[in-house]
Amino acid sequence: AGWEVQCTYLPAGKKVEDSAFTFVVACDTIATIPSPLVLRARRAGDALRLPGGRRSLRRLMMDRKIPARLRDALPVIAAGDQILGVGGIGVNPEFAAPAHGPALEIRLIKST
Repeated sequence: AGWEVQCTYLPAGKKVEDSAFTFVVACDTIATIPSPLVLRARRAGDALRLPGGRRSLRRLMMDRKIPARLRDALPVIAAGDQILGVGGIGVNPEFAAPAHGPALEIRLIKST
């Protein structure tokens, strides 16, 4: 089983809600990314910049008590070495959309 990706444009005024497998990213920040978006597994050295500083995905997954056997199966949306979001963890705050768009909703759906 793999993952499918659905992207939807959310115009300004539309309520923005993130969940563990749905990331809502600001259109103005995503437009500045020079690399194409890819769906991949985590890699050594992957990290997110959070309000308290940079945290490795390994540490975030441990802190959230995600079992080790499941960690490599969680999908990562990335552009080059920048991570936009991680399934089961959420959106990278650097790319998070404001509360009322405009935004791009990226939904990860487990395929069967």
